[in-house]
Order: sequence, then structure tokens, then C-alpha cells
Amino acid sequence: MRALRSLLLLFAGCAALPGLAHHGISNWDLNKDVTVTGKITRIDFISPHAWLHLSVKNAAGKTEDWSCEMRSAHSLRRSGWTVEMFKAGTTVEVTGSPERFKPRQCYLSTIRFADGASMDRYGQRQLPAAEKARVAVA
Repeated sequence: MRALRSLLLLFAGCAALPGLAHHGISNWDLNKDVTVTGKITRIDFISPHAWLHLSVKNAAGKTEDWSCEMRSAHSLRRSGWTVEMFKAGTTVEVTGSPERFKPRQCYLSTIRFADGASMDRYGQRQLPAAEKARVAVA
């Protein structure tokens, strides 16, 4: 009986490992924000987490590659986000929590496009002021 109990505990522990591996201790410093402006180089619109890749000029004028983690592609689609919104070469401003150990990564919280449209990590797309006014009149 003792061997069976030990086997069941071992099995239960092993079954929980994938969940722990994905949702372990956060590497994101949620007490800080970083804001970068750059051009989109590509988007990995995938699950479990989408990634936005940017080419950003640092204070010295040197180009750096940044990657910002987002929610899953499925969650983003349900909130109105589409792959088409993230065309390579588009300039965006991203605010997010920095990665503790990788200096050019962030956990995206807000993105602002050149036309003034913006989106929060868990929100719907916010239209630029000019487009809001046009929609309100129509």
C-alpha cells in the first residue's frame, strides 16, 4: 500500500511539472516600466505568448534588437488585435515591464502607433483622436 501511495504521489508531481515550468517565478520586473520607440521587424503571432520584435535606436544612436512578450495570439485576436496591424517597418512606441536578466526584452503593457492608435495589453484598440471624431460624426 505504501508503494502505491508513493507511486501516486510521484505521478501527481510529474503531472504538475508542465504547469510549473510555464508559470514559474516571473522574470519580469513588474515594479518598473521601460518605454522604447522603434520599427517593427517582425511579429510572432503565436501561442502561448506572441512576441513583437523591434529595431530600436539607443541613446548613442546605435540600433538594438528588442523583443516584447504579449498575450497569446488567441487572446489578442479576441481583443481585436490582428497580424496586419504589425507590418514590418511600422514605427511604434512600446511601454512594458523590463526582463530582469535580458536587457532588451519587455512584457508589453501598452503600444502606441504613429497614427495615435493605441492598445493596452488586456484591452481593445483605441482609435486616434482624428478617427474617433470622424466615427462620432458618422
